Amino acid sequence: MRAFTLISLFLTPLAVVGMPAGVAENPHRLVARQRGLKAPKPCVFDTTVTEAETAARFEKFADAFIVKKNITEAFEHIAASYIACDPHQLEPFGGQD
Repeated sequence: MRAFTLISLFLTPLAVVGMPAGVAENPHRLVARQRGLKAPKPCVFDTTVTEAETAARFEKFADAFIVKKNITEAFEHIAASYIACDPHQLEPFGGQD
């Protein structure tokens, strides 16, 4: 138990390294950035798409999300009816704070 406490005490300063740049000086900057996201146009779930179309949609999603780092464009390829693994998770666009 004491070892866990000591380890936690020594590792706590490392949490600062994981914060996005500039948040320590101005924590409201992160909140403003999150609220500044615009909602993506809704994607309609369609069961008639082929495997090739699904693969192409995935490539577009991966390019937008991983390469371009544009979350709004990425979520244009996710159906609006998609339920995240955690049903209690807040909605990323227009949800409750």
